[in-house]
Amino acid sequence: MRRRLNELRAQTSVLPPETLSTISQYACALQLMVDEDDPHLPVVLGTISTRWRKVVYSTPSLWMHLIVTLENAQCTSHANLTLLQLYFENSGNQSISIRINLIDDESEYENDESKHEDDENLNKTTSSVCVREILKCIFKDHPTKLRAFFCDTFFFEWLPPFFPNVDANVGFPNLKRIHIGWAGLSPILASRGNADLFPLRASTTPRLNYISLMNCLPAIQIPHEQITVLILEDIRIDKCFKLLFLRPNLVDYHCKYPRSPRHSDGGPTDQHMTLSHLKCFGWAFSFETWDLALLTLLALPVLEHFRCENQKSGTGWGSEASSEDSNDLTQVSNLRRHLRGFFSRSPKLATFEGASKGTGSWVIREPCDYLPDSTEEVYLQGTTHVEAESCMWKLGCRSQDSGPPAALPRLKVLSLEGKFWLNPSGYFFHLLIMMLQLRRQGPPEERGDQPWLESLTLKHDMKTSPLLGTGSSEYLAELQNFVDGGLELVTTDRRGRDRPERFRCEDSIYY
Repeated sequence: MRRRLNELRAQTSVLPPETLSTISQYACALQLMVDEDDPHLPVVLGTISTRWRKVVYSTPSLWMHLIVTLENAQCTSHANLTLLQLYFENSGNQSISIRINLIDDESEYENDESKHEDDENLNKTTSSVCVREILKCIFKDHPTKLRAFFCDTFFFEWLPPFFPNVDANVGFPNLKRIHIGWAGLSPILASRGNADLFPLRASTTPRLNYISLMNCLPAIQIPHEQITVLILEDIRIDKCFKLLFLRPNLVDYHCKYPRSPRHSDGGPTDQHMTLSHLKCFGWAFSFETWDLALLTLLALPVLEHFRCENQKSGTGWGSEASSEDSNDLTQVSNLRRHLRGFFSRSPKLATFEGASKGTGSWVIREPCDYLPDSTEEVYLQGTTHVEAESCMWKLGCRSQDSGPPAALPRLKVLSLEGKFWLNPSGYFFHLLIMMLQLRRQGPPEERGDQPWLESLTLKHDMKTSPLLGTGSSEYLAELQNFVDGGLELVTTDRRGRDRPERFRCEDSIYY
């Protein structure tokens, strides 16, 4: 009786169910970071009161996202299975997006049958169930309700017995996205004879268009024609190259941290390829032969966003020699020549992101030398003093005495992050002001179709306090004038955090 009286006194008791349902949907729609624990908000909201519980449990759209956290590769809490079943039950006709997180990602799947009881005996305990029971609940018991599946550590040993026995007449009709980081068997063993263990045929996954794979590329069946998004990480470069050329309908493709190729498989193809739908492309410049082949053979006529992905440590152009070596400089010159040819075939490019990690990332610096005039946004990380000054110089030069900028005339957003901002020189500030004078000169009505530089980011990537360069005060005052005129300036505080605000000289961007 007391609980009922408290519910009646609550302000939410006068709200109609539709309003409560909307409030709950906003609360549950908050995006979670990958490494965060799922608070399971629908369950939490259902404990507020009997009325809230009725509303929450009768709103299927609240039960569309779930993160299941496993303690190890063998077994997990029985509460996880109960929670999973609760989500499937309350989601009604809605399909569910599920992420599997493994707390102990260093754990190994134990194959020795003598070291654990069989699944049936394990499930008799009230505290734990076999991990395969979780996967069985997802893939076998509710195949039509799975919309997306994400798992950074997925053991090959989890696949049998139910994956090979997927009902071809049912399949996974609503599955759209899948991300798997393979673990367990070695990459060599994983690539042999497992095509039927994890079938992703077009007939069983008619809506699947997003695939992300990490660590190795097993011999799984993938419907090439319908895939529009493909993300490959920590996979051999030759495999990344081959898969790119096999998927004509790709819209988004990324190759991250590629491994060395297997030389016995030969080099890249010499066949030219045009991907007429690809708009976002990411590539790690790590292996000269494959990089030059890609830049020579591939045409991306509708490319809008290019990202230079990070490389593995010890790979990349220049990783075996100093950047001052004459042969190394010849290689860089050769690469940049191919980059100009590659981007000349991408007249719609608008955004470029530079690399931040990898010993060979410096070879794709100086984007002003090869990016097309259509480029509107440039983001560079790991920028050195020399690179920052070179960038300001080239962006501040005119094509003629009174003409538009010679490089990237349509640039609107520029972001430089790196050690250069720890102690910027007076020369850098001089070039910076010169560039801004060119890029923000004259009122908008007099500039015609020549865009202004709208946003400038200058950040350091270390949690140390920047130093004030000699004679910088006068440049800071000039920089203030551009900010007062509408320039968005983003810097970092002493802890390395973004500090987007109206910059004031008396406060100083330096803490």
